[in-house]
Amino acid sequence: MVMDDQQKEKILAAHFAATHPSESTVDFEAFVHHIYNKGEYDQLKLWWDDMDALRVIRDAEHYIRSHDSEKKQSIEPTENLPVDENGFIQFKEKPIGKVYNYYRTVLPQEMQIKIAFDSLIDRFWTFVQQEKRAIRLSENNLTIRIFIPLTDLNIGFDIISEWDKFIKFAYSRNELYKSFVMFVNHIKIAQTSHPSAGVGYVRFPPATKEMAHYLAAFYFANLENRILYDKVYTDSSKDYQKAKAKVEEYQNKLSQSTISPKKQASDEKKLDEWQTKLSQAKVILRDVKQTNQMELDRSLSELYYII
Repeated sequence: MVMDDQQKEKILAAHFAATHPSESTVDFEAFVHHIYNKGEYDQLKLWWDDMDALRVIRDAEHYIRSHDSEKKQSIEPTENLPVDENGFIQFKEKPIGKVYNYYRTVLPQEMQIKIAFDSLIDRFWTFVQQEKRAIRLSENNLTIRIFIPLTDLNIGFDIISEWDKFIKFAYSRNELYKSFVMFVNHIKIAQTSHPSAGVGYVRFPPATKEMAHYLAAFYFANLENRILYDKVYTDSSKDYQKAKAKVEEYQNKLSQSTISPKKQASDEKKLDEWQTKLSQAKVILRDVKQTNQMELDRSLSELYYII
């Protein structure tokens, strides 16, 4: 297996992220010193950030602060990383992990679907990196090469079981709230003033029970919006708000001390007219609300019957 210096550094970064520095203090310090003297510690820190390895970052920076950066080390940590007969990377004559190569499937050509696939796959590998302290050695449109450190939890890495774990995580209640719910609550996805406003159903089967619950809530909210706030309700609400504003307008005019008797009589007449319209609009709006609520209850009862 041919590896360049950066891939070797990535392998050791993942190895030290998966093991406690106290188990190999000298080697860990030599590695940090080697990277720091090359001026590449920021890149190393980004790798550890991707693995969510905050502990090892803290240990590395403690070492950097407490040691002379010019101090010479007697070993070259990335000089030799042989592969044994079982495919495991050797470091100091001990297996530290294994490199896995995976091929990407051909993605759909439709751009939105392709973006969705790409983002989900990328999120999966990020999940693996943080769960297994793994690191991506290289990737392109066709393949990905990833190193999985050897630990008690990482013996016998199986991508199928990891995918199942990821799906349960990605579509759990907490993760759906942070993605789906926050998106729906933040973005206006339909014009409620339009008579046919609403959102079509999501053409994606629920992957978890939590996802099914959120989709059901989404469909319910969509159905509720279409029935309760239809065009009749929107028009009635506008008429009510207009009449209410006019009543307040003429009440304010009549409260002015400088108003003339002629103007006062005219405004009082208009106020009476708008108060009558307000009362009528209020009754109409109330009736529309009741009618729409009855229609929603009927629709839900039919839905419950189907279920």
